[in-house]
Amino acid sequence: MKLAIHQPNFLPWPGYYHKIHQADVMVHLDTAQHVRNDFDHRNWVKDPSGEKQWLRVHLAGSNPSIQPVNKVRLADDHWRQNLENVLYNNYHRAPHYQPYADRLLAIIHREWPSLADLCLALTESILKELAITTPCSRLSEYDQKLGRRTERLVNICRQLGADTYLSGIGGRTYLDEDLFRQAGINVEYQDYRPVKYPQIHGPFVPNLSIVDLLFNTGPQARDYLLGGNVVQ
Repeated sequence: MKLAIHQPNFLPWPGYYHKIHQADVMVHLDTAQHVRNDFDHRNWVKDPSGEKQWLRVHLAGSNPSIQPVNKVRLADDHWRQNLENVLYNNYHRAPHYQPYADRLLAIIHREWPSLADLCLALTESILKELAITTPCSRLSEYDQKLGRRTERLVNICRQLGADTYLSGIGGRTYLDEDLFRQAGINVEYQDYRPVKYPQIHGPFVPNLSIVDLLFNTGPQARDYLLGGNVVQ
């Protein structure tokens, strides 16, 4: 059984969903610490000038980075309407803006206990749009005495009975592969290279939020997404 593990992201890039598709089981690392300048609460979209623009969730508290993502609360300001305006201004002329936008915004406008809950509700919805059926769970559902770094990943694999761990390509720089070998677990690396797809607003810009792919290609989004590569 091949296992993937990843921290929840807000409307992440297509490679995130490709990784889930390549795995037999996905564990969302919802107990990981929030990273202020990462993709936990924001992602890139494309504006009418063809430039990248942040799509952001506003967070409560003065320093949410000291909390795990399943404890980070959402702000009570007008960020939801601001986010809706950014999506509309950038994509309402995209051929498949509707009905995807309505379905995603219905989730965003709900009240959620935490940032992780919002991100994973959106991820679940998009997985359905892409007809990706990989079973997903949260790390908070399992035994938390797992150690740190590579040791934690190995122990999650052991708990779930995985014989293969699917890592992002960046894992080559920090994973201790010896720990996996000692546990009898293979390591594979995903190197997702997005396929060029039709985009509004000028030349193709890769690695934007999944919403860009959905709004531009609609029912063909799955085919474009699964065209990315995996290096083992």
